[in-house]
Amino acid sequence: ASEQAQKTAELESAVAQLKTDLEAAQSAAAEKDQAIARVTELEASVSALQQAKEEAEEKLQQQVAAAVGDETEARVASLQEQIDAKDLEVFELNARIKEAEANAKVAQDKAAELDEKLSSASFAQDELEALTAAQEEAATKLQDANDEVSRLRSTVDEQQATIAELESKLADIGDVDPELQQAADANAERVAELEAEVTTLRELQSSAPASPLKTSGARSPRRSVGGAPSPRRPASPKYKPAKGDSVDLAVAKIANELKVSGGVKRVKQNKYQFFGQDGVVHIRTVGNVVMARVGGGWQDLREYLKAHDPSRTATKNMK
Repeated sequence: ASEQAQKTAELESAVAQLKTDLEAAQSAAAEKDQAIARVTELEASVSALQQAKEEAEEKLQQQVAAAVGDETEARVASLQEQIDAKDLEVFELNARIKEAEANAKVAQDKAAELDEKLSSASFAQDELEALTAAQEEAATKLQDANDEVSRLRSTVDEQQATIAELESKLADIGDVDPELQQAADANAERVAELEAEVTTLRELQSSAPASPLKTSGARSPRRSVGGAPSPRRPASPKYKPAKGDSVDLAVAKIANELKVSGGVKRVKQNKYQFFGQDGVVHIRTVGNVVMARVGGGWQDLREYLKAHDPSRTATKNMK
């Protein structure tokens, strides 16, 4: 009987616990239903607010569009055109950059090739210096010979003019005057002597070395693309400045140092012709610098002569 009572009590306790758990579950379910209802209400509120927002934005856009009008649209179109133009400029600049990079690569490869050729070439420095000195000495002698030839030719012309004048006088007189005949003979002899000197100087000029001879360690003459030697600059007579003219003295110094082809001609004070050309160049000095008038500005005379000397230009084109 006691065991039966104990089991009854345990069952009653379990039933009571189940009732308590059932009540708690029912309470939780009620709270869940309330929460679901609250969420539904909030979602409805959010949806209403979102719809109101969209309606407000649409109304605002309509108001802005109405306020902006055609003027803003035209400005936007203009800005877009400017943007397109800038995009085109950027495209062109990128194309130029690529072209410049390609040119730089070609120049770099050429420089590397030249460095390799220079590094592989061997020179006998002492012999090269000696040959260079000999060439300069020969060029100086050749220049002196040219000057002497010019002087002798001028003298020959003067003597021939004198002979012609004497012969004219003889023709007018009819009878040969002994003194005039003697003067004519003397001048004829002098002309013969001068012509002999000219012939000798021409032979000296033709036999003068044009460039140093090749040796075992010396560099061979530079050759053009076709294989022929590069043309040598023609010898130019030294320019003699006028006394007392500081500008002319400065011009002569620079022109003779650079050995200007075609020579220099002083047209009048501060006016010169170079390279045997007809163009007249205005020269002035600023301190110790000699300047040449070029277009609307001035350029250093030394740089001007280097840039415009036809023989230098031809040599550069052959390289």
